[in-house]
Amino acid sequence: MESSNLFIEAVFKFPELNDSKQFDTAIPSFYKYFVVEQEGEAPYMRVRLEATYDSDGSIEGLIDTNYYFILAAESEEITDSVKLSASKNVLSNIKCYYVPAIRNPVDQLRNVAGTLLNRLLRNIKLDSKTRKALETSIFEINKTVQEVQEISEINDILQSQWTSYHDDERYGNAKISVNTSDVDSLLKNTQVKFAPTEILRDYEVSELGEGLRSLFYFSLVKLVSQ
Repeated sequence: MESSNLFIEAVFKFPELNDSKQFDTAIPSFYKYFVVEQEGEAPYMRVRLEATYDSDGSIEGLIDTNYYFILAAESEEITDSVKLSASKNVLSNIKCYYVPAIRNPVDQLRNVAGTLLNRLLRNIKLDSKTRKALETSIFEINKTVQEVQEISEINDILQSQWTSYHDDERYGNAKISVNTSDVDSLLKNTQVKFAPTEILRDYEVSELGEGLRSLFYFSLVKLVSQ
């Protein structure tokens, strides 16, 4: 049976350990696996994936993989005594963000599962007082919009046309409102705008040049990784 071995190693450095201000707030999730090359130098961490492929006659073959923390400096020889098995539960604390060649921050600013913004917003826990205050503000904005005479007239015509086609009591009332009816919808419509500009309004992300959009994409990735 043919057999092949492969290993890939990632070295993680922690620049915040060189900053006395950031050091005080650093969370030592992996401190047990730190390695120090020389006295006085900042520690780092080594994670190693080892895989073995055995040919069993099938296209896929048999692949066995193992993850290890290497508890030795890069200048030292790796032996079984310095390899500590790394569980998936521990490794799940490591997040990797792929930065594509075409960087469109507009897509990542949508509150859709998997986007950078969604990863942040889904962790926000609003207390009842804040939620109530936001809901009251949303109601007042919609009320003001609907009291505009021209909008009210359009709404009346829309309602008349709607009821001529629809006789179900459910969904019977149609009304024009801003695209936000509750707090969750408000968060989904969150935007980032830029000022000052050479025009009399703020810039949206889509109006930035390609280079600036790329730089802002990097800013988003750095924000999420904090």
